[in-house]
Amino acid sequence: MSIAMEVWNEAKKNEELFDSVIERDAYIHDQIVERVAELTTNLVEQTNSSYNADVIEGMLLGINKSHRYLQQEFWNAMATICRKYSNQDEDRYFDGRNIQSKELTKRMADAAQI
Repeated sequence: MSIAMEVWNEAKKNEELFDSVIERDAYIHDQIVERVAELTTNLVEQTNSSYNADVIEGMLLGINKSHRYLQQEFWNAMATICRKYSNQDEDRYFDGRNIQSKELTKRMADAAQI
């Protein structure tokens, strides 16, 4: 089950907590963003190990097991993330340790024409 469906089901169970549909939808949005951010942080931290090749292999396996349409959606999202990442404020988000990632993601987004 997707994170969005999990959050939606939780919100439906606790519908009496919300005064309006707008309040419920804002809660769902915030919960999805928070959970995806946590999963992404965990994934990024997994690449900081001597098992980096295993992480790459596992990610590829997971992508290949997904529905073909969802694979397309995933890669479109990744290209969009590359563009947004590379457009962030350099002084705030980048220094000598990760400036190459800014340049790489810019080239990737350019190649994807995003």
